[in-house]
Amino acid sequence: MKTNLTIAGVIVVVLTLWMGLGSAANDTTSDTDSSSEPESSLPQVRVRTSKAEKQIETITLRGKTKAARESLLKAEIPGRVVEIAKGRSDAATAGDVLIRLDKSDLPEQLEAAEANLVQRDLEFSAAKRLETTGFQSETRFAEAVASRKQAEAEFAQIREALERTEIKAPYDGVFNERLVELGEYVAPGDPVAEYLQLSPMIIEAEATEMEIQKLKIGQTARGIVNGKTVKGKIRYLSRSSNDSTRTFKL
Repeated sequence: MKTNLTIAGVIVVVLTLWMGLGSAANDTTSDTDSSSEPESSLPQVRVRTSKAEKQIETITLRGKTKAARESLLKAEIPGRVVEIAKGRSDAATAGDVLIRLDKSDLPEQLEAAEANLVQRDLEFSAAKRLETTGFQSETRFAEAVASRKQAEAEFAQIREALERTEIKAPYDGVFNERLVELGEYVAPGDPVAEYLQLSPMIIEAEATEMEIQKLKIGQTARGIVNGKTVKGKIRYLSRSSNDSTRTFKL
């Protein structure tokens, strides 16, 4: 019995010593590991001073070119086409004759109206002298005034009709297309030609609702037409959208 107690006591002492040595070893290892770490464990960063700058936003749209003005020229008097003075796509200056209609007897009518106007002028002058001296009644003088005015109106009407036998360019542009042929009869209101103003050229495009809010009339814009860059300004922005595409014309 005594021997068993002795052996048990020896085992307890040995276990106590073993556990104590293990704890001391762990403490030594922990001290060694902590001493090998860097003094600071915070991450390193690079700092740069920034300055705010404005950036230009570019909106790119696909569009098409069109003439600045397009006019459909029409006959103002009846007549037969006797001359087409310009060819298709020919340039023209304002006032250039494009198409001539038959004058018929208008020159003779104008000559007769002019002679009648001269006669009425002489009668008016004579009536005015007599009216001033009291030898002409107010009624006869009023008739002379009316006759003169009627002669003036007839002369102006025939002269205007004669001028309208020549269909002229309304502005500098291009005689784009003729709609009549030589010998063809036209009535007042019949289309005879398509006329365009190509300078300046207009570029027309469609913008979305988001894009149109960033645009305004007068803004500088540039376009690329057949590989060539052109510059201009926005001159029109539609206030209503296309029902089918929900885009706005500019």
